[in-house]
Amino acid sequence: MTWEQLVIDPRIEGDESRYDYLWYAFPAMIARAPIDTLSHERRLDYTVQLGADLYTLVFQVTDRQYGTSVYQSTSLSVSSLFGVGYYVHKTENGVTDADFIDRYGQVNENVFAQVNGESLPGQFVGASYFSIGYSYQQEEEDGEIIQYAGEPAYVVLSDQDVRIFHGVTLTELANFETLFMETPAVKKPENIAASTIGFILINDNTACQMSTGNYNIGKFGYPYPNRDYLYSKYLINGLQGFITFDEATGRFMGYNSGTKEAFTDATYSEYDLIYLAAQPLQQYFSYYSFALLRHKTEQKAYFVKIYSLYIGSSLFSFLSEVPVPLDMEVLNAGVWAVGGANEVLYYSTGDNRVSYYNSGNQNIRQIVTLPDNEKVVYLKNVYDAYFGPNLLLVLSDAGGNWKLRVYDFEGTTSDPDLTTERVYSGSGLPCSVIYRDANTEITY
Repeated sequence: MTWEQLVIDPRIEGDESRYDYLWYAFPAMIARAPIDTLSHERRLDYTVQLGADLYTLVFQVTDRQYGTSVYQSTSLSVSSLFGVGYYVHKTENGVTDADFIDRYGQVNENVFAQVNGESLPGQFVGASYFSIGYSYQQEEEDGEIIQYAGEPAYVVLSDQDVRIFHGVTLTELANFETLFMETPAVKKPENIAASTIGFILINDNTACQMSTGNYNIGKFGYPYPNRDYLYSKYLINGLQGFITFDEATGRFMGYNSGTKEAFTDATYSEYDLIYLAAQPLQQYFSYYSFALLRHKTEQKAYFVKIYSLYIGSSLFSFLSEVPVPLDMEVLNAGVWAVGGANEVLYYSTGDNRVSYYNSGNQNIRQIVTLPDNEKVVYLKNVYDAYFGPNLLLVLSDAGGNWKLRVYDFEGTTSDPDLTTERVYSGSGLPCSVIYRDANTEITY
């Protein structure tokens, strides 16, 4: 497994000092694959940094006097430490990093710095993960340009930088200075989301897209024209495009992969957007999104269901609107999450309580109470209708450090099974969580 120590101590007959030693590995199933040199010592003591794959591991012993070599090979199967688990994004000491909770429940601290030698400068802004959506070019040491297609990409934003990491190894592939066709004059990352057409990035109130095409060179294209839009902090993905909200005009707006102009809808232009999110459903898309809206001047609010799978025309499909009583605290909560199996909103008012609002029967139910010294900062229902899982993630600030609680659901109930609580903790101010699983291609 990556990051684990691989130690092999072969026995050499005769005078060991007369030989040169070489350990190397290459992918077993790829013709003319590049070779990774692991060590020049007889005893291999290697911290595994190879990507998840099946390799041929070779031990070469060369007689310096005669120049002859003997080879011994074996198969080496490497799995990724980062294949299953939770990325807890945090800000600590003025930088952004993530602690990774692996499949064994071990908290691996500051994984960006551990793998690449440095964290992101500044405060955390956002992150998105797409397991098959990144195609890019990379220049090798000999100057050869290698094209990679359909690779996993983990994009992380701070208020001072953007980094793209390989989704298996966490090796940094690009940063703000290298990932644009034309580097923006202002560095102000604001939002990121992925769909099957690629990633869309909001920087300095301007949107630009990176497609998933096999021949993409791993850069965001030229920005879409901004018609005095003021992008909301909410950005959600459909199968073919993206939806956000224009705070300047109060209109929902979308981008489709084939257009260079946003299209807008004025249905709720008299409302303020409180919350907008996609409903988790399947490994790489959602059929529906939900918005919480309050009228600017009149005493009314709505929970609106949007068909957001195909964002390909100038028309939005608003499927239903449920009136929300103005005295319900869900309208004033600071933290929300859309339910996967039910049309509910999990929420917290920023204290130590988690509740949910059921739009079908207008019920409010408190389901989690944390210790008094904790404040809920992030909620997520990890749900996949086809591959599992169904989890409630509750991330809290415990006196300047993070705590993550993971609860299972039984069936399609809106209430988590509190007896399955798993608790993890680490240092740093908590921001958000991404759950990784081999069956989930895009994280929401």
